[in-house]
Amino acid sequence: MKLLVGSNPWTNSSISRILRVVAYSTKTLSSPSASTSKPPDTLPIRISRFGDPKASIVPVLNQWLEEGKPKKQSMLQIIIRQLRSFRRYKHALEAH
Repeated sequence: MKLLVGSNPWTNSSISRILRVVAYSTKTLSSPSASTSKPPDTLPIRISRFGDPKASIVPVLNQWLEEGKPKKQSMLQIIIRQLRSFRRYKHALEAH
């Protein structure tokens, strides 16, 4: 390998690519509206936050309906699949 005066031997190597990636900042840019918005309120999120497998999720489902929010069959099927995958069988039966 022949080096020229003033040349950089690392320009085409994988080390230079790694160093370029490391040199970039990991700070994310956020818009002012993104920091003030609250997370979405969905039935799957409410049920997943309800962590006690021994307690009933019926009050969560009833509260959802009392707020006038829709109860779709497809959404319930997704919730039941998720609950079964996490071995929360009692909750899956209650959602059925």
